Amino acid sequence: MDNKRTFTPEQLHYLNVLSRQYPTVQSASTEIIRLRSILNLPKGTEHFMSDIHGEHEAFLHILNSGSGEVKEKLTDLWHNAGNGQILVDASIHGEYTSNAPLWRWMADYAREHGLRMHVHVSETTSEHEQAKERNGGLTPIQALDKYGVWENGAIAAHCVWVSEQDRALMREKGVSVVHNPSSNMKLGSGFAPVPEMLDMGINVALGTDGALEAGNLDLFEVMRAAAMSVRAAKNDPAALPASAALM
Repeated sequence: MDNKRTFTPEQLHYLNVLSRQYPTVQSASTEIIRLRSILNLPKGTEHFMSDIHGEHEAFLHILNSGSGEVKEKLTDLWHNAGNGQILVDASIHGEYTSNAPLWRWMADYAREHGLRMHVHVSETTSEHEQAKERNGGLTPIQALDKYGVWENGAIAAHCVWVSEQDRALMREKGVSVVHNPSSNMKLGSGFAPVPEMLDMGINVALGTDGALEAGNLDLFEVMRAAAMSVRAAKNDPAALPASAALM
């Protein structure tokens, strides 16, 4: 497929702008990428992206024109771009870095625009237990559910310390998990209950969590870490076969 015919001139312009600041976007800007991409759209995107400098005044205008307008523009520009090759998700970084009004705002935005949500969930014991203290005994998964965060489908990163009740709710809401074994081991976060989630029919994908957290962005290393860490945690050499880690 000729990718030049799947992106609008405006989209290609901004891919080229981004590629000058972020080398990982370079393959997209040269229109040779074949991977499906999902862009997270958090509240505060204009601040996260603010290091794209003054020569691109039109782009800076989009980013600095107000939170709601920024998200409308970026969603319109990128969601389903490239014949669905690029998708946009709404995003809350995590329960512990945000608050209830933001959860409601982003959940409403996701519902109105047909977006899924992306959230970091229960990565560490301290995050999980402190969330329960803040939310009357509710875990991060349960607290965010009260505000509609999972209603449109979602990706939940980590999920190391999710409870059985959390997992049942995740299955009910269609929440997919991104398991980050290299990051979890490097940072001493613990071992996610991957076999239990798979047994319940929860979709589990693999990720790095970032080069800083994992040490690199090597997904083949992540696949190996996923299989080996589960076997170590379960004291079972057959706990997660290589075939399951590859799926």
